[in-house]
Amino acid sequence: MKCPNCGAALDDSVAKCLYCGSTNFPGAEKEYMKELHELHKDLEKLEEVPMDCFEDSVKKESARAGKRIVISLLITVLVALGIFILFRFNDFQLQKQDAAQTAWERTAFPKMDAWYEKEDYDAVLDYILTDPETQKYSIYNWKHSDFIWAYADYLIIINPEQNSEKDIMTAMTSLLIMSRLENMRQEDSAKVKTYRKEAEQILNERYNMTLDQLQKNYEEAVKK
Repeated sequence: MKCPNCGAALDDSVAKCLYCGSTNFPGAEKEYMKELHELHKDLEKLEEVPMDCFEDSVKKESARAGKRIVISLLITVLVALGIFILFRFNDFQLQKQDAAQTAWERTAFPKMDAWYEKEDYDAVLDYILTDPETQKYSIYNWKHSDFIWAYADYLIIINPEQNSEKDIMTAMTSLLIMSRLENMRQEDSAKVKTYRKEAEQILNERYNMTLDQLQKNYEEAVKK
């Protein structure tokens, strides 16, 4: 036969013209009937398989899927329970620590206030740094905490024979920062600024350096 579109010779069994691609309806119909026949044969083979096999296969697969779901849910529940217990334990520990911190402050802070009023700052430092019980707690909530650490820096600076140059430079930098704190109590800030002036004099005379140079060295060290 010939292609009705381009006139090329065609086998009547092909679905399309090999030259122009036009549909050959007799050939397309034969191809469709062939595929339908093959599908019918596959369905007949499928019907020959006993249904018990399908049922058993479905049951086994369902059982496996059910087990996987149960195991996944069990793992999820256990993980969630573990996280919940961990958070509860952490909360309990924090509450316990807060209670201990508060109880210690009620005893320690009045002592420190009394030494502060007498300007016995060495006694405060000795209590903070050497008392075994006090080592367990923080003085952050004490109203003069910033000042006492500035005073500790000041002691390092005025005792160059007992401290290394590195420690002295670190103390001077810390004292410089402390002197600029805006939330420090007014009376404490005034004392710290006095310490800063004395430290600046030592810095100039002993190390031939200004506070600006010290600040610049500190900023460069931080960048590194």
